[in-house]
Amino acid sequence: MTLEATYICVDNSETMRNGDFAPTRLQAVTDACNVLCGAKTQMNPENGVGFLTMADASVKIVETLTPDLGRLLAALTAVKPGGKLDLVKGLQVGQLGLKHRMNKNQRQRIIAFVGSRVGGSEKELVQLAKKLKKHSVSVDIVAFGCEENVPLLKKFVETVNSKQQDRDTSHLLEVHEGQSIADALLSSPILNPDGTNDAAGAAAGGDMFGGYVDPELAMVLRMSMEEERARQERARQAEGGGDAAAPAEPEPAAAAAAADAPMPDAAQPSDILSPEEAAIQRAIQMSMEEAGIAPEEPAAAEEPAKQEDVAMDEAELTEEQQMELALKLSMQENTDPELDAMMEDEALDAQLASELGIGKKEEEKKEEK
Repeated sequence: MTLEATYICVDNSETMRNGDFAPTRLQAVTDACNVLCGAKTQMNPENGVGFLTMADASVKIVETLTPDLGRLLAALTAVKPGGKLDLVKGLQVGQLGLKHRMNKNQRQRIIAFVGSRVGGSEKELVQLAKKLKKHSVSVDIVAFGCEENVPLLKKFVETVNSKQQDRDTSHLLEVHEGQSIADALLSSPILNPDGTNDAAGAAAGGDMFGGYVDPELAMVLRMSMEEERARQERARQAEGGGDAAAPAEPEPAAAAAAADAPMPDAAQPSDILSPEEAAIQRAIQMSMEEAGIAPEEPAAAEEPAKQEDVAMDEAELTEEQQMELALKLSMQENTDPELDAMMEDEALDAQLASELGIGKKEEEKKEEK
């Protein structure tokens, strides 16, 4: 990837208010600069991009070399038209800014957008071109809106490229009325010198919406594009008639069949459990499976009835009988035969009752009566 320092020179003269390039010349150049800044910063994270204005009353550096795309785009929106174009002075200021770049390993490049009549003479431009060539500065010029500038700008670019050992590093791009400057820039050698479309893909966002675009914004754009394509497809099917659309619509029929199908027992609304209840139920089932115990749903259904009978009989029992019933209930699930024999031993029951004083209390109550 080429490591470059690039100054973008923007023509912000009074003629940039014209609307032959929608919406105005200046706005069209601003859109092209957005694409250009994104492509340059995406090509190499160490690339630096700055830009300056070239109207005679305001030839100045608006933003110094920076890899921060946000700063560049914010500064571009503040450019206002006014004055006359001074291309020579603008290129000289751009060359001076590149001379003071922090990273001397960066190649130097100036990209100028020219939409007004060039005021300098051919001699001045040729001398400036030789100076830029001497300092190894490449110059790309985007000419639009003024056909009479083309011969002079061609001579300028040829002078910068003269006696190049490898290939032309400077280019002239002519954009005619009705064309988009940004689109013409994407397919030009300025952003696509090797014909590989790598830089153009970076400027357009890599895979259409990737690249330097924020990932969340790229996802939203992709979803919006998919919804729009689906809407257009439905509209085409509706225009084509029912016969053409019928074979291509198996999905709604399948969805209706799935909707009519009964829900499985495990997914019925009455059986839906919370996560905690489902975990407890699963743990109980696993423990029963490990112990080899099969679930007994009828017994579980009869248990409430048994509990109700016990509750009704408790009121009619004496305190001694209630104590004995409680002991039996607590031990009814135990299958130990020794404990069952102890529970059925009347002598042992009488001994426990005497130790607890249950018999004495019953005799005292009888005497009082």
